[in-house]
Amino acid sequence: TYTHQPPLKTVEYFSCGLPQVATRTKANEALIEDGVTGLLSGDQPDEFALSMKCLLEDKSLQETIKRHCMDAAKEYHWKTLAQNLLVPEYVKLLGG
Repeated sequence: TYTHQPPLKTVEYFSCGLPQVATRTKANEALIEDGVTGLLSGDQPDEFALSMKCLLEDKSLQETIKRHCMDAAKEYHWKTLAQNLLVPEYVKLLGG
């Protein structure tokens, strides 16, 4: 059931600059760029643990992900979404 549903917490973590490890669902793959805005892992506990260990031990990776997360969060800000998605649709509906 959660394969295609993007979790809100992913965007919330982006906005807080929190590096995250997520499983490779279609929704997570659409939001998270592996190694850039988070780490994507397989569903198996050993794979997930390995990704967590990698993130915990690599301070440089943590900082890289934190920086990119904060930039990615801007894409999901209400003002950005309204300006890029809603306003153009309203303009089309109004015949503009």
